[in-house]
Amino acid sequence: MNIVEDSIATHAEGRPGIAPAGIQRELHWDDIDRLSNLYGETFFVFDEPTFRGNYAHLYAAFSARYPDIRVAYSYKTNYTPNICRIVDELGGYAEVVSEMEYDLAKAIGVKGNHIIYNGPYKTTHSVRSALHRIQVHYCARLKRGAN
Repeated sequence: MNIVEDSIATHAEGRPGIAPAGIQRELHWDDIDRLSNLYGETFFVFDEPTFRGNYAHLYAAFSARYPDIRVAYSYKTNYTPNICRIVDELGGYAEVVSEMEYDLAKAIGVKGNHIIYNGPYKTTHSVRSALHRIQVHYCARLKRGAN
């Protein structure tokens, strides 16, 4: 359960809580004020059912045409552990560009063969520690050396 979703979702009777399926969840200014008082002025609102549904639609659209596809989620874009964990639960891959993102993927239980280690710069230590457990893209960069 998402703590913010629990704070803002509304049942048909107007009580706070997780909205049942088919009930439109809406975020109103009084909800934002309440959340701001609770969490401070900076917080992230996440709708897990919509995220899961969007993932399913994305996968269905591409797999209908390309049966052997993988959906990879960019940790650089948003590395909130709960969101990354959901992607892993749905069978998605972790697309990471830094040692910190790689470590997060491993910490939340992503299998090494579901991690795509991408990006322009890797330390030698970073590449060595991950090399035998991940899919490495841009192998030409490895030949030049990872510094």
